[in-house]
Amino acid sequence: MIKLILKSRVALLISFLLLSLTGCDTDKVSRVPIKEGWKQPLRTPVTYIVEKGDSLYSIAWLYGLDYRQIAKDNHLVPPAYKIQAGQKLRLRPQQTKNKNVSAAPVKTTGKPPVVTESATNAMTSSSKVDAEKIAQIAAPTPSSGSTAKVSGIVWAWPAQGKIVSTFNPDDLNRGIDIAGKLGQPVVAAASGKVVYAGSGLRGYGQLIILKHNDNFLSAYAHNQKLLVKEGQTVKMGQTIANLGDTEAKSPMLHFEIRQNGKPVDPLKFLPTR
Repeated sequence: MIKLILKSRVALLISFLLLSLTGCDTDKVSRVPIKEGWKQPLRTPVTYIVEKGDSLYSIAWLYGLDYRQIAKDNHLVPPAYKIQAGQKLRLRPQQTKNKNVSAAPVKTTGKPPVVTESATNAMTSSSKVDAEKIAQIAAPTPSSGSTAKVSGIVWAWPAQGKIVSTFNPDDLNRGIDIAGKLGQPVVAAASGKVVYAGSGLRGYGQLIILKHNDNFLSAYAHNQKLLVKEGQTVKMGQTIANLGDTEAKSPMLHFEIRQNGKPVDPLKFLPTR
């Protein structure tokens, strides 16, 4: 009888251990890459090693950075901003090693400071940045109709269809999703230049990024087929891709607008409908 009880307890212990191991395996299996890659909070690394197919714009887009700052920190020459596979790019400013070094005291003479030309340019640049921030906060409401002019750019809808997901930074959704049919036209929301066309950004599928001016970029994700190439200039309303479901749960266009590297609500730029 005692042996039978012991055997039962041993059997129960083995079953418990097997269930525990199975639970661990199940947990590992469930940790698969999710589809909505743009919703992932990516911590910006100090450096980035360029991979084949990358562009300065796609790297900046991935980490929510201003491409101009990356170019400046890495001495990349405009307008081409050429990079190559294997190249190391600095994405975050280098920190000063000696934090105890204090600035030398400045002697005052009682005379007003001399404002140099470079200082004037710096203040002007700072004023422009402040003006851009104010303009972004007080952005005009898009007009009704087929187009809307916002921040000096004429915008139009990039695809026909129902909006199934709206801009929500708190939920890490940095754009809008427009449901559609496979193969339907995806058009440029504004005139610009193709600065990225490929599938190198996780979660975006077949992706196109357009540059409209120094401050504004837009992106078109999950395409079935890309109809333009990097370096090509496109007009507003020009078909640039066929809508698809690459790295998406269903056919849709994920559309984003970035201002100075930061996501903004596309519905504040597109015409009301």
